[in-house]
Amino acid sequence: MKTKIIIAIITLFSAFSLSAQEVKYELKSAVIKKTMEMWGQKFEGIQYFDDYGKNESVSFNMQVQGVNTNMSSLLKGDILTILNLDNKTGFRSSMPDVQINYLNLTQEVRDKFKIKELAEETIIGKPCKKYSAKIKELAEETIIGKPCKKYSAEMSRMGQEVSVTTWVWKGIALKTISETNNMAMVEEATDIQENAAVDASNFIIPDDFTITDM
Repeated sequence: MKTKIIIAIITLFSAFSLSAQEVKYELKSAVIKKTMEMWGQKFEGIQYFDDYGKNESVSFNMQVQGVNTNMSSLLKGDILTILNLDNKTGFRSSMPDVQINYLNLTQEVRDKFKIKELAEETIIGKPCKKYSAKIKELAEETIIGKPCKKYSAEMSRMGQEVSVTTWVWKGIALKTISETNNMAMVEEATDIQENAAVDASNFIIPDDFTITDM
């Protein structure tokens, strides 16, 4: 179970992280309410970011072995720290060297993660454009009122292959579906406060926490 949780969280952050020195989002800051569904359960979380994504965290409540647990994930540069807020413990892990920045999709990143824009779908081998009944091209889909580009990607996390579909607006992943052989996770924004004032405490690991390196 712990391994599945780690894979899920790392995969979630892989959708919107690169390096501490590179702008990831077109917004300077935001507070985004989200829902996450996995193993037949639904969790609620809040994503915070500031300085165009150089500081980033997600707080959420989830069930771990039948117990409700308050957790937080902090991403700074390529270091991801996952905290258990109830027992003041956590673990720290380095993210992959090359990650996905949807504001700057280099060919190296496209090739590494087999990224494709899903503006077209293939029927009997023919590339088809999608249209709605009101005759508009569905190259974009709307999440919480924001027009998102849709991407697919493939990545490896802790020895498991993960297929990821992401809906992106201004570089921000507003919806992500991650699938492995034994797990599926859906993460979706329900509300966003653009350019919000974000407290710096959201990006700080308290001194009284015990952190283990993975």
